[in-house]
Order: sequence, then C-alpha cells, then structure tokens
Amino acid sequence: MATEDQVLDKKIYVTKNLDKFKLVLGNRVIDRAKVRKIKESIRKYKQFVPLIVNKDLAIIDGQHRWCALRELGLECEYIIDPDLTIREIQEMNTHQSKWTLLDAIRSYATLGYQDYINLNQLYAQYGHKFQLSTLLGVISTSAFNGPIREGKYKLSNEQMRQTMGVLSKISQVEDYFPQACTLKFSRTYKKCLGITEFSHERFMQQLPKNARFLEPSMKDREIMAAIDKIYNFNRKKDLLSIESILLQRR
Repeated sequence: MATEDQVLDKKIYVTKNLDKFKLVLGNRVIDRAKVRKIKESIRKYKQFVPLIVNKDLAIIDGQHRWCALRELGLECEYIIDPDLTIREIQEMNTHQSKWTLLDAIRSYATLGYQDYINLNQLYAQYGHKFQLSTLLGVISTSAFNGPIREGKYKLSNEQMRQTMGVLSKISQVEDYFPQACTLKFSRTYKKCLGITEFSHERFMQQLPKNARFLEPSMKDREIMAAIDKIYNFNRKKDLLSIESILLQRR
C-alpha cells in the first residue's frame, strides 16, 4: 500500500534586504569568477534555488548566490533551518565533495585551529612551487584527506619548522632540476636529509655540473642512485653510500 509523502514545515521567504544575512566564519572565500557566472545565469533564468540560513540568518548554503543577487539589486528567496549552529554549518561544509582540501584547511584556520594555521602558512609560502598533495606528502606519509576534513589534522610548530627547512633545500635543487618539487623527488630527498652524514651543502656544490644524472621519469630507486652518483662524483674519499643506506631503511 502506498504511503503519502510527509509535508515538511519549511517555508520559503523572500526579501529585498540582503544585508541582513551573514557569511559564516570558516566558509569558503568568495570566488569572483563563480559569482559572475551565477549573475549571468540569474539574468537569464532568475534565482531558482533558495538560500538556506540558520536562525541567526547565517548562510548555510548559497553564499555565492547571495553575493550575485546582492550585486544585481534583486530580491532573495531563502529557507530557515533553525537548528543548525555555526559550528555544525562549518563541519557540514568541509565534508561536501565540492569543497577542496584547501577550502577545508582555510576554513579551520579561520576558526583558529593552530595546526591548520600552520598548514595554511606553509602553503602560502611554498604553494607556488609545490602542489598541496606534495606538501602533505613531505610532512608525513600518513593519510591526510579524512583528518583534514574532520578537523583532526596535526602540524605542530616544530613539525612546521622542520618541513620548511626541507622544502627550502628542495627549492634550491629545483634551480638545476625542475622536477625537484614533485612528490617522488621531494620524499626521496627528505630521506637523504635524514642521513646524519649527508651534507646538503656538499650536494649543492656537486649538483650544477652533474644535474644531467637526474631525469624527470625516474623511479624512487633511480632517484636514490642519481643523488648518490652526484654526491660522490669524482671524489676518492669521504664517500657516502646514500642508496645503500636508504634501501636498508625501507
């Protein structure tokens, strides 16, 4: 026997006073390109999806639509969900598939999570050279997607300092090997820096004339061998078996 659908008591309101709505602290930064596209769509089809706000009129869903309607001077349709708190809105947003990891990082950083503030600062300084996934892979080999979105990611001040030291050295290598900032090379070079006897300064002295030993398509072990070869090239003493040491540590 078919049952009737339940009728939800969700009224759709309409207002011309768009200034009464609030943006949620920790929500994504307004994307101007997205606002422009929405404005074009509204001009053609009008607003077709109401905003969703909480009892304090903080926008849960639709901040880009709100921005577009406000700039166009149009009225706005909205639905009030009175039970959602700001914290619940933020957590819900970071789990949406349309949110990138960077959106989640910036969101938690805005809310004052120190580990995320550190991570956001790290990306701000090195994001122009390293992809976010590479930065996270250099910090740790542990899974990061879930912890970041759930607000559980950890990056202490000391970890940040150490990571910045590694990234700074890898950036110097990039001057001679453009693929140095890839995850594969970065992880391998971080392991080299973890060898007590390894000298980054010595490697950099050897690199300019021997960068030909590094090739973009190299696999992990080939990168180890190339670094070993560059480090020890034309030296008869103080040799360091980098490849052997790294293989033993696997």
